[in-house]
Amino acid sequence: MTRPSFRVSKEMKDEVKAQDYPAQFYRDAIQKALDEKKQK
Repeated sequence: MTRPSFRVSKEMKDEVKAQDYPAQFYRDAIQKALDEKKQK
């Protein structure tokens, strides 16, 4: 599996790193955005 990469601001990166499970936070956020896009 390849690792996706994307740019985020330093503030966003710091907020995500402060989460208990940063990787899961990214997955959940991406899945939510994809689900919302499907509904349009």
